[in-house]
Amino acid sequence: MKNGKYITWRHWEKAVEWDRLTNSRRLHYKISESHLHPNIAEKMRNELAESMLNTDMLNLMESYAQSLPDSDFLTSSISLLQQTSKLIAIFRDSRLITNVNDKRLKDLTDIYYWFANWDKEIKESTSIPDNQKSKSLPSKECMNDIMCMLTSFPAVCIQHLNQFQEGSIKPSRFKNDVAENIFCQQKGLYNGNNGNPTYLNYSKSVNSIILGQSLKSRGRKSNAGLDSAKQFSNYSDEPVTKKPKLHKKCILPTKSSSSCDFTAKCKENYIRI
Repeated sequence: MKNGKYITWRHWEKAVEWDRLTNSRRLHYKISESHLHPNIAEKMRNELAESMLNTDMLNLMESYAQSLPDSDFLTSSISLLQQTSKLIAIFRDSRLITNVNDKRLKDLTDIYYWFANWDKEIKESTSIPDNQKSKSLPSKECMNDIMCMLTSFPAVCIQHLNQFQEGSIKPSRFKNDVAENIFCQQKGLYNGNNGNPTYLNYSKSVNSIILGQSLKSRGRKSNAGLDSAKQFSNYSDEPVTKKPKLHKKCILPTKSSSSCDFTAKCKENYIRI
């Protein structure tokens, strides 16, 4: 459910059925029974899911809605397809991203807020029973993967392009392993179920991950075998927030004294104390 309108698989089935019965040339000719009623193995095939969520499916759903006298019930389904079609198009795009102002990065941010608002709307809804809220959204794992891609890819692009002015990133070659691997090792190999490690525990684990990668092993993982790996260290003898102190020679002015060594700078520091 989104904005009070249900999103059901039946909408996709009805749109495909209308396409088959109405159009001599199907608007989305790739749809088969494996797309509509996948078995356990077919549910794991990404190309089947993409065909049901891409631009062709959006065009079919919009055409189906235009053929109906009342198509308000399809509003949320069409809105979902508008987001997923953009998402698929961006990560299938082989054109390079060469600057942080690329429109595709802004589109990913807009898609992220759409899914975040959807999740918030369902969780805060009072009309949906608590035991039905999880069924009104994609699975938790699916939502986590979507959010990870929508946040990690723009962050990687911005960091890389700011550091390397002549650099570029191809969206179709990106995998979120670069964002997931270190967190999987951080949690799985060292801290286990500790979801709130201290700064000291985290820094030691990160050093073990970075420096423990063997240069002889060329597994081609995103964070393995880097000759330029540097140890994570942010130790400082100085306090995080240094408290200003009053100068030793400063003397507080009295009512009887006409002049003193209480300078404006020392006065400011004194007031802070």
